[in-house]
Amino acid sequence: MTLEQLATRAQSGDLEALYQLWETFHRLLFSLAWKFYQAHGKEGCSRRGVVWEDLKQEAFLALSDAVRCYDPEKSFVFSTYLTH
Repeated sequence: MTLEQLATRAQSGDLEALYQLWETFHRLLFSLAWKFYQAHGKEGCSRRGVVWEDLKQEAFLALSDAVRCYDPEKSFVFSTYLTH
C-alpha cells in the first residue's frame, strides 16, 4: 500500500493506517524537532516552557495535520504535506 493510500485511509479514521504512517515518518519528524531544539538551545526552550518531550508530541501532531490536509486530488505526494 502506498503512503498516499495510507493517508487517505487515515483521513477516514483508520488508526492502523495512521500508525503505519507514524512508523514510516517518526524518525524524520523527530529529527526536525531535534534541529529546532538545538537551534533554540535547551535553555532557550526551557525559558519558554518547551521541553524535548513537548516537541516529540508536536511531531505526532504534525503528522496528524499532514493527514488532515492531504488532498489526493492534487498531484503532491503525501510526504510534501509534512513540511508545510
